[in-house]
Amino acid sequence: MTAIKIDNEEVKSIFRKGNISLILLVVASSALLTVINYYTIRTTSAVRAYINGESRYSKGQKDGSRHLITYLILQDNEQYDLFNDELKVPIGDSLARVGLSTNGTYQSIRAGFLQAKNHVDDVDDMMWLFKNFSKVSFMKQAITFWKEADVLIGQLKTVGDGIKVKMQTGEITTAEKKTLIRQIEAITTQLTHKERAFSDLLGGTARTINLYVFFINMLLSILITTSVVVYSYKGIRQLMRAHHDLYQTNKDLTETNIELDNFVYSASHDLKSPVNNLEGLVRLLKQESTSNTMREDILEKMDFTIAKLRKTIIGLTEVIKADKGMISDVEENSFTTLLDEFIRENQYSPEGTDSQIIATFLVEKISYSTMRLKSILQNLLTNAFKYRSANRKCVVHIKTELIEGKVQLEVSDNGLGIDLEQNGHKLFKMFTRLHANHVEGTGLGLYMIKRIIERHGGSIRVESKPGVGSRFIVTLN
Repeated sequence: MTAIKIDNEEVKSIFRKGNISLILLVVASSALLTVINYYTIRTTSAVRAYINGESRYSKGQKDGSRHLITYLILQDNEQYDLFNDELKVPIGDSLARVGLSTNGTYQSIRAGFLQAKNHVDDVDDMMWLFKNFSKVSFMKQAITFWKEADVLIGQLKTVGDGIKVKMQTGEITTAEKKTLIRQIEAITTQLTHKERAFSDLLGGTARTINLYVFFINMLLSILITTSVVVYSYKGIRQLMRAHHDLYQTNKDLTETNIELDNFVYSASHDLKSPVNNLEGLVRLLKQESTSNTMREDILEKMDFTIAKLRKTIIGLTEVIKADKGMISDVEENSFTTLLDEFIRENQYSPEGTDSQIIATFLVEKISYSTMRLKSILQNLLTNAFKYRSANRKCVVHIKTELIEGKVQLEVSDNGLGIDLEQNGHKLFKMFTRLHANHVEGTGLGLYMIKRIIERHGGSIRVESKPGVGSRFIVTLN
């Protein structure tokens, strides 16, 4: 017999079953991670650019206010020019905001951000964040602060232009200068609050986004890792089951191979004798010296030999049927009905005429192969009749009961009994007859029903004493 081995293709097929789903899951999770990280980086980059822009916005506004106050005190026109130069930064941001809010052109919005001294590489991200997140709460609130600050920048510009006019006409008093300085300082204070609120809001948003992305990345990483581990575990389990199944198959085939060798050997041995006997009888028939009386005696012996041969062949056929495994005629069977059929079929046989069967069916019905169950009952009961004691009437007890959730069938008799110490090891072997001189038989019955019972997941055992009787206990599954 050749042992079965697992080849590479077999191993691959085991792991291939879940590979497509695993690959799709990993690819999808990785793609999702890539997309999330891309937009996270772009969002946080844009937020960072706005925070940096707010810093320049604030510096431009504060420096502009300082130059305006200096111009008001010293009347130095250079300070006024510096005021206008510094104010170009917040005004540029304001122009960009208005353009983004009113669907302005890309060039005009870009020009506004560049005027505000934002880095050229940040402009596109700043525009993207405004357009895609302007309705989101954090960005909506930030735009509100921005808009309110732009109004204050406009007020500061108006104050500065008014101061320029008054300084040129010389119509400004010291008291007016003090009032204008307080007005500039008040606007600066309000702008500082707006700028700080804008920066704090976007800074907090960036931290929140990073925190969310961290947890999302962690969850997706756990998902990918868990999926790989689960599928690997399943693959290993499948491989282990395949190894176990193949090991069991190898074991079963080895046992079957041994039994087949025994079967062939035993069958050829058991068939050889009657065939040789027939050949000898045929030769005698061919001899001219054979008398008619002798011919009749030879023919009678030939009939007897052929009948024995037929019984052996029928027995072998039944063994082959039993070895084919489960069959599809499993249905609910009544023990009472099957016993009644057996009694009707054997009531006129020599063994059945003076035998008594006592039945106690605590379990009346069972789902089982009808043909197999009949074979089990018939062989056990027939053996009880065959190997009866010549010293007493044959009494057979048949009983069913439920033991640990399984149906147990018992057939006991008061017959010849078996010396289990001497013959127990060969009781269920093929062509074994322990009372060969007592009755005719093939020695296949117990072997066959043991095969049937075990193939259905059950078991059979025997208790027996010579001269007392035998008790066969069958667990039906």
